Amino acid sequence: MSMNPNVPLFIVTDDSKFKKISSINGDGFELKLRKHYYYKGNTVQCYEFGIMTDGKDGGIFIARVTKKFSDVNEEGHAGIELTRDNYGEQLPSRITKAMIPLFKAHGLKSLMFTCDEDKNAIQEACKELGAEYMDTIAVGPVRPRKMRFKLAI
Repeated sequence: MSMNPNVPLFIVTDDSKFKKISSINGDGFELKLRKHYYYKGNTVQCYEFGIMTDGKDGGIFIARVTKKFSDVNEEGHAGIELTRDNYGEQLPSRITKAMIPLFKAHGLKSLMFTCDEDKNAIQEACKELGAEYMDTIAVGPVRPRKMRFKLAI
């Protein structure tokens, strides 16, 4: 995995121009870009954001940018880890909605999300976003099976 925290984040604005940003403000949260890196042989661009809610650390959101679902087969295009204080706040779906312009700026037309079969909150977030259930895959003998959802953007 190569990292370059100095790479600026560019996002498409409403007038189809690119602008440099270091944070994204959403409904009750702020995402602050922590680092930008590549993995999977430099084929997948990743943006890691710190989630801030009420001025406090709320967790981490990772956006994985690739047009090939096979590159994010188990991880999906988005990953989120929330602090316990932020459970039940619908942050996964709210943050993902705020990140859709980033994915579109990179030319993506659909996103894939994955979650363990027992992660009801993430399944609900996928439903809130309008994502369609694709399938459930095995990821190894000791790891939980992953449910996969697809969202057209």
